[in-house]
Amino acid sequence: MEKSVVLEGICHAYNEQGLEHLYWVFQESKHILPPTPEWPHERWDYKGLWVLKDGDHLTIFDRKTKKKVIWSGFISLWTDRIGRIHQRNVSMKKWRRWFNKGYPAKFTPGPNQTKLA
Repeated sequence: MEKSVVLEGICHAYNEQGLEHLYWVFQESKHILPPTPEWPHERWDYKGLWVLKDGDHLTIFDRKTKKKVIWSGFISLWTDRIGRIHQRNVSMKKWRRWFNKGYPAKFTPGPNQTKLA
């Protein structure tokens, strides 16, 4: 049996110009580059960007302690009538907050996973 890969990073609500929807993604920490004198902001490499798919496993941690688990489970997404993507059995308000504020997380790719880049 193949050993599961567990990646560390953050939750993120991802959108770029030209995309139709907001996507729930995981950004792997090792692909977040620190600010430099030439560019005073973090830079995210697409190599670390994973669009969440059904069957992925995600564990979200509290932002302050980074150890307390606030949610853990398998991704099971559904789309409402106006095209918003939801995680089953989690309020949209909580889910949106965790992803908009970049909560720390651990991610295990599921069987349906493909990389964005």
